Amino acid sequence: MAPMGRQVEEVFHVSEDSQQVESAVLAATSGVPKYFVSSLGVGAVELTRRFTPTVTLVLGLAIGPLWPVMFLYRETETLTFRITREGRGTRLHVSGHADEEMRSRLRQLTGGGLWLHTQPDEFRVFVGGAPTALSR
Repeated sequence: MAPMGRQVEEVFHVSEDSQQVESAVLAATSGVPKYFVSSLGVGAVELTRRFTPTVTLVLGLAIGPLWPVMFLYRETETLTFRITREGRGTRLHVSGHADEEMRSRLRQLTGGGLWLHTQPDEFRVFVGGAPTALSR
């Protein structure tokens, strides 16, 4: 059983080369057993997570003798990294859903670990399903 991930939508501009950024993204996001990494082409990485939602247990118990069938239901969430050259640096666009462990890795990647000088130029928080732009 796993909770659903939270919506992530962030854009970062970094001074590193796009290959360095892609390598850093792969290094930071690898090793999480429930995520599968796939390349969508040059400059695009997608992480996919399949899980059984927690609500399935509750519904399964309510159904009664058919509850084992409920464990066959799986949700899929994706997290996409788009990496493009921009001027002398690189633009990193992160969008999708991430669980708490992956969000922690993203904070380490973009916050204080790898790129200390990186600040997002756009930061969106999803409130009631609609994006709301905030400035930092």
